[in-house]
Amino acid sequence: MSIIGRIVGTLIGAAFGPLGLIAGFVFGNLFDKAISGESGQTIYTPFGRKADSLDQRQSMSFVAIFSLLGKVAAADGSISQASRRSLDRLIDHTLQLDSVSASYARRLFEQAGASSATAEAIARQYYQTFQDDYSLLETTMNMIMSVAMSDGNLSSREEQVIASIARVFGFSQQDLDRLKARYGINTSSISKAYATLGLSESASDEDVKKAYRKLSLEYHPDAVASKGLSAEFAKFATEKFKDIQEAYDSIKKQRGIR
Repeated sequence: MSIIGRIVGTLIGAAFGPLGLIAGFVFGNLFDKAISGESGQTIYTPFGRKADSLDQRQSMSFVAIFSLLGKVAAADGSISQASRRSLDRLIDHTLQLDSVSASYARRLFEQAGASSATAEAIARQYYQTFQDDYSLLETTMNMIMSVAMSDGNLSSREEQVIASIARVFGFSQQDLDRLKARYGINTSSISKAYATLGLSESASDEDVKKAYRKLSLEYHPDAVASKGLSAEFAKFATEKFKDIQEAYDSIKKQRGIR
């Protein structure tokens, strides 16, 4: 069964918001049939299991994340080839999506970029479902920043769109500044390490240890899996787990922490 039939049935609850509009363009008539209950087929999620509440969350995250990526990439008026290449790396190497899922992820990205739906509206609908999962929201922001920084720069318009998404997600300006620092925006490598742990360079050794323990538990692969994040998106969270380990090692070396 194609990804169209597997994903649309789990998006019924999102059908009348901006995510539904974007998905409708991408998935076509089967989306409309799923909304009206006329598809006449068993509906599956993009990851192969029969639809349930967990799968609905996974399917919504799939559509929302690639839609948000598209909105940020198109912030300057059109999607650059650098952004598309960055998306390809995310899809093929980090998330390792299968060919069918990858095809629809790219189509969601392009459709969202051309859509009249605002990034804030998409983020708001996403947040309504995932407001209790900070690590997923942060993982989403990391994906967004990785694509936005594909050309090594963050334009003022891209920065505005990212800031609007961050506000919807409940991120403070300090949270956003740390996210930027994590991607090397106006910062040194050691500042980036502190930003990865959500700290300033004035933090005490005990603060460093506490932040490391907290984030290690939150982003440990077992903890991510228990939250229902799909295997594909969990891979990105696993990369964050590795970044946390590397950041802590850098700070330990700088401070002589044992």
